[in-house]
Amino acid sequence: MLCETALSVSPSDSTQPRSGGINPNRVTFDPSINLIQTYNEYPAIDTIIVVGNRTTNVFVIMTEMELEAGDIATPDAIKRDEERLESLHLFSQAKLKLGSMINERTALIVEVTELWYIWPGFYLAVDENDLTRASFGGIISHENFRGRRELFSIAARYGYISGVDFRWNIPYLTSRKNNWALDIKGSFTDEEEPRFLKDREGIISRQRLLSSRIGYRFNLENYSWLKVSIRSRAFESDDDRQLNLTQSSNGEDVLGEVELAVEHDTRTFKAWPDNAYLIRLTIGSGIGLNHSGTGYLKPELYTSAFYSPWSRFHIAGRIHGSTYLGDIPPYERMLLGRENKIRTAMLNVFEGRWRVLSTAELRTDILPVGYYTFEFWDLIEPYTRNLRFGISTTLFTDYGVVGGVDEQTPYFNTDSANGWDVAYGAGLMLHIPYRDMIRLEVMRSARYPADGLLFRVRIGTFL
Repeated sequence: MLCETALSVSPSDSTQPRSGGINPNRVTFDPSINLIQTYNEYPAIDTIIVVGNRTTNVFVIMTEMELEAGDIATPDAIKRDEERLESLHLFSQAKLKLGSMINERTALIVEVTELWYIWPGFYLAVDENDLTRASFGGIISHENFRGRRELFSIAARYGYISGVDFRWNIPYLTSRKNNWALDIKGSFTDEEEPRFLKDREGIISRQRLLSSRIGYRFNLENYSWLKVSIRSRAFESDDDRQLNLTQSSNGEDVLGEVELAVEHDTRTFKAWPDNAYLIRLTIGSGIGLNHSGTGYLKPELYTSAFYSPWSRFHIAGRIHGSTYLGDIPPYERMLLGRENKIRTAMLNVFEGRWRVLSTAELRTDILPVGYYTFEFWDLIEPYTRNLRFGISTTLFTDYGVVGGVDEQTPYFNTDSANGWDVAYGAGLMLHIPYRDMIRLEVMRSARYPADGLLFRVRIGTFL
């Protein structure tokens, strides 16, 4: 017998959300109404009950679900909504089940297990080619700010790369107008002797960025946004070399940039999708605000696809192409190398005005993702329930090519303009709570095998 408390609604409520008249901000539970059984069949849903959310607003959960009151809750529909909710990085597990209340109404119970949302972190980076070039810092982030799935973070670092970054991502401007989103970013960074310069001794690169992106979601699969940015780039040194690195005569470029994008995303569980795809088209534009030497377009196409022919075998791939059209400053070249969008051990770095990247992966589950509960002391027990763990392996190959440069510029630390590489490797993926995945990868360049093997540890998904 299933026993849960049922939902009651304030009679003064006039909001009309997706939950069939339930105001997602004024939900209470009436203990006098009990669920008395679960269904073996899948009838139409009369009401939706959310339990387990201590911090997250109910409207967030309702917005991210496809099922509504009046829908037929088929097993496939229940699975899709469970995966969507678990992709929000708010819950270790989301479980949907059907129940019959004593008034013979059918309830869809949405039971979520929340995570811990406030994370301090530390940052340490060392240049593998020059161990004296190191930087360190910290970050503090809240991944469910105000209980509305907002990400608020501030980071600071010091060393050969120093500066401050902040971000406030607001996926729902209001609970009633939850199709609109806003993302605000700022970055103020200095880099000593930047690695992309050939003659870099004594030079400091300074970059400042402020951007605001407003987005509109048409439904759970279709999204569009418009981003506006102001960015400055300056180079300082003891001599006049920095004046040759910018378009403006005073050694600092100020750029205005606009980006428009549309996206179609059928993935449900985004950390490890199957039988789904993503396609995104972006068109960016930039112009010099304090000089006339910059004016360009930057179209981009990104697509990834996932297919699972068997329960523990998955095929994944992506294609990403982008290009600059028009006049760009010398520091805006596209790069290809071990630090630039391709998993390769090659030591060369290539540059170009356009770039195409592709990846193919064959994934196998050794330990399929499951849920585990760890009982510690009462203080943290709510955050150690239903934690997701699993182990998978992958074999992959990456291909990248850049081109469009007639002659090599003197500003970049590249061995040649216009180049390509094919890399291959294997990885062990640890599915973990809170960060979804740790990837332990070893890779090699097929074009430059003498450059040896490269071992990497990555946090998060690659596709």
